[in-house]
Amino acid sequence: MKSKAPIFSVLVPTYNQGPVIAETIKSVLSQSFKDFELIIVDNNSTDKTAATIKKFKSQDKRIKYFKNDENIGYPRNLQRCCDLATGKYLYFLGSDDILSSFALEKTLAAFNMDKDVGIVTRPYYWFEGKSVNKAVRVVTPLDSEKDQLVSAFDGREVFSKVFESVGQLSGLSYRRKWMTEPINTDVFTAHIYPFLAIFREHKAVFLKDYVLAVRIALSLTRTNSSIYDLSPLFTWVRMFKKVLKAKKYQKPREWGIDHICRNYVGLIQIKNYARFKIFLRESWLMVKYRPKNLISLQFWFYFLGLLIIPKSIMIPLVDNYKRKVVGANLGSVRLLK
Repeated sequence: MKSKAPIFSVLVPTYNQGPVIAETIKSVLSQSFKDFELIIVDNNSTDKTAATIKKFKSQDKRIKYFKNDENIGYPRNLQRCCDLATGKYLYFLGSDDILSSFALEKTLAAFNMDKDVGIVTRPYYWFEGKSVNKAVRVVTPLDSEKDQLVSAFDGREVFSKVFESVGQLSGLSYRRKWMTEPINTDVFTAHIYPFLAIFREHKAVFLKDYVLAVRIALSLTRTNSSIYDLSPLFTWVRMFKKVLKAKKYQKPREWGIDHICRNYVGLIQIKNYARFKIFLRESWLMVKYRPKNLISLQFWFYFLGLLIIPKSIMIPLVDNYKRKVVGANLGSVRLLK
């Protein structure tokens, strides 16, 4: 007899996350909503990742573990997660991030707000080391008082806020039958292509609660400078132009390009973790795609400051600022309990 498909497929692509993946798995297994499968696709890890996962798998039949014979790259590995899923909704999770025990419950309630909801996004915060309840940076909710039902045509402010939240994979959820656009091969926008394709046709819900904590230390954006060789800004602009190319999407397309070209804070990460010429390239593209940046004081503040200050000073300066200043002001930000 064929078993009933689960409501959620929690999808975890992983590679060499042996030291931390146990915490991630525990946060999934502790969900208040129990009807899910946990699909973990290992991109041919060489550490203790497999042994850790197999230990949990032997104790919980909802865990499905697959290991690639070779490293096929992040986008293809993420697509394989999607291909293996059987749930009504796909729920993405990085293999070093932590969920609130109410994450799936809140996400399901969001899908049930309206029959046209195709995607759910959420606020989240970053943490360092084992300090899961100590935020050092945050993406705030659209509305801190209630979950918001929105569309791609609700205005520049709403559109920009939604896409501020989707750069991070974890905690995003998609209605599987409406996911017609595959995972893209561009790393920074891999999971955003299908998100945007759904959003152009259907509604989204932006949760008010913090159901996700994102670990900083092991991020590829800090440890692999080659990830920036293909311009992140260019890939975002290309995505908006491709997915929103029809005339009826002109306004959302313009809002999206304007939004990414005003992400001046993103230049800090480029300067700190990519080659210097990449920083110059991204700064130039900000002007190319948004000429108004030439008269933006904010743009020049970030560009000139980063141009002058070496990364040997900037990296510890930024990290200390996040810990001692930003973190101190985010003391009330916690996972929902």
